[in-house]
Amino acid sequence: MFQKENIISLEWKKRYESQPEEIKRELDDLSEAFDDYKVFKEKYQLKVIKRTRKLAKKGDIFVFSPREGIYFYGLVVKIVTRLYWTKGFFYNVGHLDEVNYNISYGFYDVYWNITVDEYDQKINYVPDYITSAGVMTDIGIAYEVNKELIINKDLLKF
Repeated sequence: MFQKENIISLEWKKRYESQPEEIKRELDDLSEAFDDYKVFKEKYQLKVIKRTRKLAKKGDIFVFSPREGIYFYGLVVKIVTRLYWTKGFFYNVGHLDEVNYNISYGFYDVYWNITVDEYDQKINYVPDYITSAGVMTDIGIAYEVNKELIINKDLLKF
């Protein structure tokens, strides 16, 4: 049964409303730029590090750069599309053979109003990490990263 408002959008509304006005304005600018691909790409797209055709594997450690000279690490917990690597936004820098993968994550199915795993199987709990989509486009990833950088400026301190 389709829901007008889902748990993802409700949580986002609460989080947005709790921000200072300056942060809200920056988030609004980000959303407006998202509607114009050219503007978004110029201002917010992840920086290209190095293109590779290598397929990402569970346990791969990669870096990505949301701003010139700023890098963050990520860890592949399942096989994902190689789009991010072929475009050069993610670049592998290592691999961990043994990692505790007990990460509580899932996806919210807006249409059916249920939470599912990466195989689209219903799960009966709300995981710690949840989003409304599985694999995002490169601009979707950039949008989410920039949203967090706007809200938490400490992420840019090193």
